Amino acid sequence: MNPIKNTDAKPKVVVLKALGYSGATWVSLVLGSHPDALCVGPCDRIWKLKKEEADLACLIHYKECSFWPGFVRTWDRNKNFILELAEYSKKKLFILYVPTEEMTENVLRHPALDVRYLKVLRDGRAQIFSAMRHHAKRAWSCREAVLHWFLPAFLRLEKWNPPDDNPVLWLRYEDMVHQTGQEIARLGDFIGIRYPHHAVRYWEFEQHLVAGNTGTIDLLRKLQGLEGFRHHRSDFYNEAFKKTVADKDRPIIDESWREHLNREDLFLYDYYAGKIHEQYGYPRDIFSEQERSAYLEKYHLPAEFDAHSAKYQIKRLAPLQSFRRQSAGFYVKKYTTGLRQSLLDLFDRSKKWLRRPKVRRNKGVSA
Repeated sequence: MNPIKNTDAKPKVVVLKALGYSGATWVSLVLGSHPDALCVGPCDRIWKLKKEEADLACLIHYKECSFWPGFVRTWDRNKNFILELAEYSKKKLFILYVPTEEMTENVLRHPALDVRYLKVLRDGRAQIFSAMRHHAKRAWSCREAVLHWFLPAFLRLEKWNPPDDNPVLWLRYEDMVHQTGQEIARLGDFIGIRYPHHAVRYWEFEQHLVAGNTGTIDLLRKLQGLEGFRHHRSDFYNEAFKKTVADKDRPIIDESWREHLNREDLFLYDYYAGKIHEQYGYPRDIFSEQERSAYLEKYHLPAEFDAHSAKYQIKRLAPLQSFRRQSAGFYVKKYTTGLRQSLLDLFDRSKKWLRRPKVRRNKGVSA
């Protein structure tokens, strides 16, 4: 059925490059909806997973998974991960996203692999709002989210080129949602595969995602008749489940940013990133001269901003003190592991021990 065109028999790998909150989990699931394909998801986790953690590999089926536990326990870690995966699964196409430089260098540059890259875009206003909502404890303003996360990350994505001149294609998430059939066909031509007409119904295919968006994983489990789980966006994805059951061929898109970002937020996004995103077909918000003048004066901004010429100074353009104070704990918690985390915990316990009330004891008194 709709075989993969692969004349040299090399396993094909499609790598998604995207910012957070770009819909990459959903896109990768759709691209994995083919009998010869396997959607892996964020691949570094499974690449480094220990044998004794095999039952934790699949976030869809957990220890009931019929695929990952067997592979994790048996694959030869001295050989190429993708080639071992192809041999074990008998699949010909593997969908990965956001691999680290280490994995790119040590796994994906193997001459026996046919690797193609897909840069996924989404309306930056949706991404900004998602980041602000997801990291509410950091209390990011819209301006801080644009300057300290979105714009630097987007410029890196825009500038990034594959290591070996591999084929690259840009994809807008909104096009994939609203023109699904057309975009799936275009992606199929890029990959060298004919997708079935119902590929958008990704839950009807074998899926063994190892990481990804919590809400999308929850929705997939429910659509496959499994039990969902509670998370910070359960209400939205419960509604998405009902809508998907009612219309299986209509993807769900979250556009709540349209209701929650105010005019000032929209102006700040447009000022810093509107021009650069307009180049990729995203319409800019329109502001009166009175609004522009008021916001420019409030933030002491020049009339124009060029993201490309200012990319090395972006992080200096907004006050950083509150940002650093609010985000320091997040980065320590997220990125320190193993020995470093143990040392931090030991340090915290030591401080508590030094602050403990001192008890005076009388020497020479027996109990």
